[in-house]
Formats: sequence, structure tokens, C-alpha cells
Amino acid sequence: MKRVGLLLLCALAMEYARAQDTLSVSLSKVQQDFLSNNLDLIAQRYNMDAADALVKQAKLFANPSFSASREAYSGEKKKFFDMSNQAEYSLQLQQLFSIAGKRRNQIELAKIGYKVSELSYIDLMRNLKYQLASTFYQLYFLQQSELLFDEELSSIVSIVKGYQEQKEKGNVAAKDFLRMVALKESLEHQKVEVGAQVVALEHDLNLLLHTSHKVYRPILDEGWQQQASSISLPPLGALIDSASANRPDVQIAQQNLLMAQQNIKMQRSLAVPDVTFGAQYDRVGGPTKKYVGLSASFDLPFFNRNQGNISAAKASANAAQAQLDAQSNRAIEDIASSYQILAQYQKAIGKSDSTFISSYKGLIDAAKGQYLRHNMSLVEFLDLYDSYKENRLDWNDRWMKYQLAKEELNFHVGASIVK
Repeated sequence: MKRVGLLLLCALAMEYARAQDTLSVSLSKVQQDFLSNNLDLIAQRYNMDAADALVKQAKLFANPSFSASREAYSGEKKKFFDMSNQAEYSLQLQQLFSIAGKRRNQIELAKIGYKVSELSYIDLMRNLKYQLASTFYQLYFLQQSELLFDEELSSIVSIVKGYQEQKEKGNVAAKDFLRMVALKESLEHQKVEVGAQVVALEHDLNLLLHTSHKVYRPILDEGWQQQASSISLPPLGALIDSASANRPDVQIAQQNLLMAQQNIKMQRSLAVPDVTFGAQYDRVGGPTKKYVGLSASFDLPFFNRNQGNISAAKASANAAQAQLDAQSNRAIEDIASSYQILAQYQKAIGKSDSTFISSYKGLIDAAKGQYLRHNMSLVEFLDLYDSYKENRLDWNDRWMKYQLAKEELNFHVGASIVK
């Protein structure tokens, strides 16, 4: 008895632990947790901090250079480290000055780099939020399919059990019994396949939310079907026009073009040599004793005027312009394609009868009773049951694809246009 009690206690503890790890969540809740916990977003925020630090670094001036030298051995006096007033030592102070706008151009490049980092964060968030919403809706509707298989397996298993007893008494034909067993096996196999997909989606959701071994049960807002059916899509032209303002990948391409153009300015300024000014003091080794002098130095740009880097910068700017044109065109095609797909699914769900599935469910429940009372043939029952199952699965699939198409359009537009 003690062993049985211990096993029962362990089973209850495991069930309680699983219940603790099973979370019923709405889309808004998982999105909130995602923004706080996703490691990819956290890493990208650090990249933004690094880019901001580079802007601060670009604003800094070059450090002055100081040098000092002292006579170690006097050949004239035959003396090491002469500390008298006649000993030689010199001091020199120099400062590099960047001219032709080098510092200004460097700061502008760093600012554009920070803007690209910021937009990369927004684009990463856009991609991950799309992945999160898609995973959420797929998980919801696949779990609805799992419930369907659970419900039907419960009924079919009881019928098979009854058939087994009747078969042993010789009251049921072996072929009818085998048909029911085959139906049960088929349902179990389909449930396993759906269950495997559910596990994979829960894995993805755990990664996105930085959780471990959680079992998620997505829930949708009350009246979500009626809300989806009543949505009217905005004009396609307005969505396309908003792409450049909303899509961070297009904005990144724009910033890359600005960076390439700014780099041309930078390379041209590098063709102008910097100037180093200095001051020096020499006690006895200069033209005169206690010599104080000023100096200026710069390279003579006879051969290297940064021609190659300027040409490379111009080529990079042309490439950035081509990439911007390609990205803008891709955005337009993405929006147009996803808009048409969503419109088709919206039209399909608009024609569906919201009471059809519940009515069909009542019919199939009645059919089971009729079949068990031998008022319906096995062929009629299986045909009706298979039709019901396929319609339920099609209903789940149709609504899932509508939700995915909605999220895809929002993703390509770069904003939550369709709620």
C-alpha cells in the first residue's frame, strides 16, 4: 500500500508540474514577453550602444604628442648623466590638425552607422514579431486539430472496444471490425503527426520568449471570427506608398546609400594632407642656446592623392543605389502579392457559415448513435465521419492561413495595418 501511495503521489506531482509549465497566453501577452526577453533583440541593443559609442569616438580630437630627451653621455666632458646647467636636453610638443572636413565627415559616417544599427534593431524586431505571430497562430489551430483527434478517438475507441466484444460473440463481421480498427489507427497516426508539429512550434516559441520547456496554449480574443470577417482592407496603393516610411529594410538601403555618398566626401577629404604643428625647446643643441622654435609639417601629395579609394567609393555608391532600387521594388512586389493572398482568404472566410461546424458536430454525434443502433450502415457512417473530420481540418487550415496571410501583409508593409 505504501508503494502504491508513493506512486500515486509521484504521478500527481508530475501532473502538477506539467500544469505549472502549461501557459494559456494571448498574442498580446507573448508579444510583451518577447520584447522583454528575446536574446536576439537584447544583443542588437548592445550593437546600438556600440554604434553610439563610435559616434562619441568620432567627435574626439587627436591627442597632442610630447617628447623629451636628455644627454646620457657627454663625449666632451667624458661624463655620464651630466646634471649640470650645461647638460643637453630638449622638449617637443606636437598637435595633429585634420583639415578639409575630415573630422566632420567622420562624425557624419558614424551617425549614419548608428542609424543603420537602430534600423537593424527595428528590422530584427519586425522579422521576429512576424515569426512569433505566425508560430502563435499555427500553434493555436494545430492544437484545435489535436482536440478534434482526441474527441474522435475517444468515441472510436469505445466503438472498437464494443466491436471487439461483439466480434468474440460472433455478432459482428470481421471486416467491419477491421474497418473500425483501421479508422482508429489512422486517427492515432494523424494525431501523432499533428502532435510532432505542435512540439516543434512550442520549441520555436520557447526560443523566441527565452523560456524553457514551457507548454503554451494560445487563446484568441472573444469574437475574433466576427472581427476578422468585418475587416476591410485599405487601398493597395496607400500600402505601397507607406513602404518607404514603414519598412526598415528599405530605410536601411536608403541609409547605406547616404553612407556611400558620405564616404565619397570622406575619401576626397583624405586626399588633403593633415598638418602637424609643434613647438620645441633645446637647451644647448639647437642653433642657439636655449632655443625655442615652432614647426609645421605635412605630406606633399605628389603621388598618392587617394585616387583609388575615391573611385572605389563612387563605385560603392552606385552599388548602393542599385540595391536601394532593388529593395524598393521587392517591397512593392511583396506588398502586392501578400495583399492579393489575404484578399482571397478574406473572401473565403466571408462565405463560410459560422454555425456549419457546430451543426455538423451535432449530426455526427447523432450518426454515431444511429450506427450503434444498426440504423446506419458502416459505409454510410465512415463516409459521414470522414467528411466531418476533413471539414473540421479544412476549417482550421483555412482560418490559420487567413491569420498567417494577415501577419504576412503586416510584415511586408512594416506596420500593423490589419489587426
